[in-house]
Amino acid sequence: MRLSFVLALLLGSAAPSTYLVPHMQQPSSSAAESVSAPVPKRGGGLHWTVVLGASCALGAALLSLVLPIARGGLWDPQELELTDWARRAAIHLFGAEALAVPGSNNSIPTIEEVGRGELPVNAAAFSLALFGLSEWAVRLPMVAFATLGVLAVGLCCWRLSGLRAGTLSVLILATTPLYFVHARTALGDGVTMACMAAAFSGLALACFDDRLSRPLRTLSALGGLLFAIGGLFCRGALVGVALPALSVGMTALLLHFTRKGSGRTPADTFGRWCGLAVFMTGLVFAGLGLVALFRASADDYWVLLGSSLNTAKKLPTHDSVIHMLGHGMFPWSALAPLIIGLVLKPPPGSAGALLRDGALRMSLLSVVALSVGIYGFLAPTVGALPFGAVFGLAGLLAIALVELDSRAEGVPLAAMGTVALLVILYKDFDASPEKVMSAFSIGASELPDGFSATTRGALKLVAGVCLPVFVVLTVERLGFVKWPLNWVKARWLGSAWASKVPLSGPRSLFVATAMLTAGLVLSLGYYPALASQLSPVGAFDTYRELSEPGQPLATLGTDSRHAIYFGGATAENFETEAQALQWLRADAVARRWLVLSQDKLATFNSRYRKEGQKPPQNVPVLMAGSGDMALVSNRVQAGEEDRNPYREWLLSARPAPQHELRVKFESQLQVLGWEIRDTRGAATDVLARGQTYEFRMYYEVLAPVTRHWKVFLHIDGHDKRLNGDHDILSGAYPFRLWNPGDFVVDSYEFSFDDSYPTGDYQAYFGLFSGKTRFAVSEGEHSDNRVLAGTLSLARSAQVTNP
Repeated sequence: MRLSFVLALLLGSAAPSTYLVPHMQQPSSSAAESVSAPVPKRGGGLHWTVVLGASCALGAALLSLVLPIARGGLWDPQELELTDWARRAAIHLFGAEALAVPGSNNSIPTIEEVGRGELPVNAAAFSLALFGLSEWAVRLPMVAFATLGVLAVGLCCWRLSGLRAGTLSVLILATTPLYFVHARTALGDGVTMACMAAAFSGLALACFDDRLSRPLRTLSALGGLLFAIGGLFCRGALVGVALPALSVGMTALLLHFTRKGSGRTPADTFGRWCGLAVFMTGLVFAGLGLVALFRASADDYWVLLGSSLNTAKKLPTHDSVIHMLGHGMFPWSALAPLIIGLVLKPPPGSAGALLRDGALRMSLLSVVALSVGIYGFLAPTVGALPFGAVFGLAGLLAIALVELDSRAEGVPLAAMGTVALLVILYKDFDASPEKVMSAFSIGASELPDGFSATTRGALKLVAGVCLPVFVVLTVERLGFVKWPLNWVKARWLGSAWASKVPLSGPRSLFVATAMLTAGLVLSLGYYPALASQLSPVGAFDTYRELSEPGQPLATLGTDSRHAIYFGGATAENFETEAQALQWLRADAVARRWLVLSQDKLATFNSRYRKEGQKPPQNVPVLMAGSGDMALVSNRVQAGEEDRNPYREWLLSARPAPQHELRVKFESQLQVLGWEIRDTRGAATDVLARGQTYEFRMYYEVLAPVTRHWKVFLHIDGHDKRLNGDHDILSGAYPFRLWNPGDFVVDSYEFSFDDSYPTGDYQAYFGLFSGKTRFAVSEGEHSDNRVLAGTLSLARSAQVTNP
């Protein structure tokens, strides 16, 4: 996969010499005749369907960027840090004294503390000063900048390559995970991406769109420079200014030299001088960025560098950029063969249109190739920064999709490569679902517990939507695929309308529809759900709903600043479980609340049972299982439900199983008995094939269990064995957390298939580690297997009550 992307980018950087020189010459008289001959219309004209499609594209883009802005709270610590900096900046820069929090740090943040350009922080601060303290308010500037970047790229592609390319570029960019994730999260780099996109678009229009008047081109150049300055105050001179300026400037200079000696118009003269100025600007800021890079130290911050130096022991390598693109842009990243196969070859058209389109293609290829080089160069020094030139790949993909309808050669091969990359990327995600976090570009990161299955399901749906279209394109030229596509087109639109719709072929329509559907599934479905899991907002929402005024709140394993933004109250923060437990039990009358990370809940529950009343009680949990945080209290009131996830395993009274036993594992565990329950929860000993049952084993803890054991379950009979090896309590509550006096029930689901004969079976169970079994010191057993009892397999199950 990495090799394919490297080849694509190398071809992209080599494209100018193979693409522009033979085709960008001013045509001779004989060539002019051929150029003036009728050529296919690439934009399809401003037919009402095209205008409608462009409007729908803009609506879908805004929907993708804006709709999920309020879903999910602030991500700790990434979004929370920027929000707190913005709150403090709003107090001092915009006079928002109401945002000051007693007992918290309310001083203005320093640039060394922020460690990055201040534009995202100041933009968020202005929004907080206007709209108050909320997650949507801090994210609103990111969405506004991102929307502006999308519109700028769409305008640039429309003016230089056609309305269809502009429309598709808007849709692609807005549904690319790497872009929309940063557009609607307070991570800050959504502003960087938008400034780069707008700077590139403004400079490209000024240099290459000779149909614009000189005042408009001047205004476009000034707008591009303004956003380049914005990029400077986001990620420094190399990324924010040099990348968009050099890519446009190099293309303008190459156009000047390849057209030397041809007739020049005033518009061409303006473009050449503008391109030279842009190129020199890019060179100057590239030099300033390199000076800052080599002279900066970990103790200071340079605006020209745009990032603090990475002092981590394990530094990212240059290929982290390729990894980010492959996984962070899925499924669009699989279309690299389309870029190679369709964008490099020039389209038919008039000389002026060919120059504008070719200049756009070359500039987009240059900005992507330069960005891969610069981001890879910076990675070992400042860390893996989110890839800012996503707009370049979106523009290239838009042009490639437009080319699908006018190209016959190369399409099956490009489609075959896309199928291969889709399968490779999907398999990679299936093996390591956490790679979906590449879109956030924050280094090593894990998925929330239990979210891997949801991730695999979402990516399977995305791959299932995209794959059939490219499989069809692979075999399209065999002939048996064209007529169904034409039939569908005529069926949907009617035979009369099918010929009037300004589409030269159905390829781009089908490909764009499938890919955009997949992108919207991720944008509006999967990633908002992931954001909800990453944030502790659910626990604080429950606190606001259930608590009464004056009831204190504390946190364990998370930043107490969350309480300010989500809980509407200040909170005391504890570093250890012992401190938090002492605080929770300190008041026997007033109710107290504690928000703690889910990974601490099991150990906190164990400590609560050990140091509390007898028989042991579980800690009351009012919210768990949604996000990384849980909400606990010192009691549960009438009408409330205790949602402690361990309540079914750790009992508060001695159980009475259907089949009692008196068996001991050394002096540590007492086996109290066992039973089998059907799907209705009723105990039974008579089972039926094809039905699911639950085998329950009950224990009393006599002493700390000193070794980690797994459970084996053997149901033997008629020369058959049903083997039920498993982790005790699903691996969520290990033996080290079991306290003397605990009553524990472990369960295992099983069923008999048709290969098991009817009749009686003998059940055994026990504990093992490797090849060693936990020794049975008292009670009936066989080779350290607890002899449970007999159960019957019948043709139809009968229920017996305990």
